[in-house]
Amino acid sequence: MRTTTEDEWSRQVRPAGAASLAAGDRERLVRQVLAEVERLYERNTNPLLLTTAHRQRWGFVRALGATRLAHEFGVARDAVVEARRLAFYRWRYWFGRYEAALWREIAQRGVHAWEGNLLAYLHLRATLRQGRLGAPGGVFLAWALRSLSTVTWRTRDCAEAWRNAWMALFDGAHGDAQAIAVQQHWSDRQWRRARRAVEQLGPLVFLPLSQRQLLALSTWPAAHLQALRQHGQALFPTRAIALEALWPLPPLAIAAMSRKGDDHESVEFQ
Repeated sequence: MRTTTEDEWSRQVRPAGAASLAAGDRERLVRQVLAEVERLYERNTNPLLLTTAHRQRWGFVRALGATRLAHEFGVARDAVVEARRLAFYRWRYWFGRYEAALWREIAQRGVHAWEGNLLAYLHLRATLRQGRLGAPGGVFLAWALRSLSTVTWRTRDCAEAWRNAWMALFDGAHGDAQAIAVQQHWSDRQWRRARRAVEQLGPLVFLPLSQRQLLALSTWPAAHLQALRQHGQALFPTRAIALEALWPLPPLAIAAMSRKGDDHESVEFQ
């Protein structure tokens, strides 16, 4: 028996009266819906935990009431229904491609601690997404950073212009980053250092540190940065440094951890 493909199902369930939005407006609405799903996920109400694809779709619909979202977003209900349909496929792909691997890592820490560890991770993820550090740190913070780095629907609307530029660089939107740099009157040196720092740090750019702190951290050896990304801490000859321990440190202290004497580069970024 022939089964209906996802593309065919998408066309079949598309509302006949769905509002026609411009591509840019539709994408913004889809991202708004996905941001709402992300908030629900962090409250441990992920509709994709249901077993079959059909039940996943209905769980998605039930968790995201179109009438409520239309009122919150100030758009037509049909437009929300269409955006929700598109958001479902993007969310399912993201979860299966990236987040499921993190769940397996969490499960490897012990079946009896699984639920507690998952809830702690989700709580920390929500806190970090709001620009704050929370507990527990260590590998939980590394998981949250890696998760946030894989999200494709984030908006770059931070109060700090430099952070928006760094996020754009991380997302590969170099044109957007360049536009912010020009607006902020960055020098060529500042632009080069920002690009190099983002390349070195990877998901660590989502740490709620200052620009100078992140620039200092980017001077660490690649092996130490990889350890921070994977395990939430890096080992030095005399001590171990956890991610959460970086927050109160001044930039020069961060840079000096992996260097001897005064041979490290200044981390001034006026």
